[in-house]
Amino acid sequence: MDNVKASIPQDEFSEILQARLHLNPRIIQWIIKELAKNIEDAKKWGKTFEEYCPVYNIHGNFIYATGERPDPEFVYIFSNQSFVVSLYTNNHDYMAINFNENLNVPTEQDIKKLKKEIFEIIESGKVFLLWDIKQENTKFKIIGC
Repeated sequence: MDNVKASIPQDEFSEILQARLHLNPRIIQWIIKELAKNIEDAKKWGKTFEEYCPVYNIHGNFIYATGERPDPEFVYIFSNQSFVVSLYTNNHDYMAINFNENLNVPTEQDIKKLKKEIFEIIESGKVFLLWDIKQENTKFKIIGC
């Protein structure tokens, strides 16, 4: 398995976001606004963006913790080259993948590939909030297809 980078420098993350704006403009625009806020917050706490707001990535795919936590779920954003999706998870055995507002419509093959890419990052052990999640023990709900 390739090594997952524990964080993306803010300029590299900005480039990825700009390149994916056409996939899901609403979510990407929201992340761009959050990015500016997180950069300012990091400065206030005397940290770098990478320390303050880790973005886990491999091959340009990324998982970004949104900071939202509607109990009992955690919310993340995942993006590959074709989709930008919201992930809702209880960090144990459940994950909902929300395709709403993506301009591309996923096929069964796309969903299978996306799950594999998500778990490439999660199972690397780098995403500490998802420690209990394993692809073989996770129940999935697909939303918006």
